[in-house]
Amino acid sequence: MSRPATQSGPRYSLSPAQCRAARALLAWTLDELADRSKVSKNTLNNLETGKTLPQASTIDALRACFEAAGIEFITEPGREGAVRRTGQD
Repeated sequence: MSRPATQSGPRYSLSPAQCRAARALLAWTLDELADRSKVSKNTLNNLETGKTLPQASTIDALRACFEAAGIEFITEPGREGAVRRTGQD
């Protein structure tokens, strides 16, 4: 069962904005991300719109998919929550 996206916590390591930004950097459609990550398009849509918070395994799958494609999740002070293509500043 998914929780509302307004809840925060350690499991929520991929925000709706990060998902949209990572997908935009890769020029991927929701269909393409669904195919590559094996996460349903409905789940992706719910995540990106902030409707629900996916299970931790779903977030892990999405992060792994993005990272394999060259997306880096930034954890630098003052830039937390940002994403970039690997090798970019």
